[in-house]
Amino acid sequence: MSPSNVWLQPHSDGPVRADPTSSPSALRDIEPGDDHLSLADATERLMAEFGSRLDLALISRVVLDCRHDLQSEPPGALPELVERLARRRILRVLEADADPGAGP
Repeated sequence: MSPSNVWLQPHSDGPVRADPTSSPSALRDIEPGDDHLSLADATERLMAEFGSRLDLALISRVVLDCRHDLQSEPPGALPELVERLARRRILRVLEADADPGAGP
């Protein structure tokens, strides 16, 4: 299992939540000069889309992990790429939660 997936804890009895034993980052922890406004916008849009099934800590963590994973991409493309990758990862978690027998 890759380190970026360790903290994802889907539960069939409620929203997917970040693993409390991990240390999910908050958007306020982004380094100065980073594209924090576009990350906050992406997080807000993903919360509107998935907020009834996921908590803010998990969505924020997914967005930050995606930003980190895409750090070598051109800066102008980052907002869209981060949001697309985050949405894909969130959907994968939700699909696994819906069908626990289907592996990763």
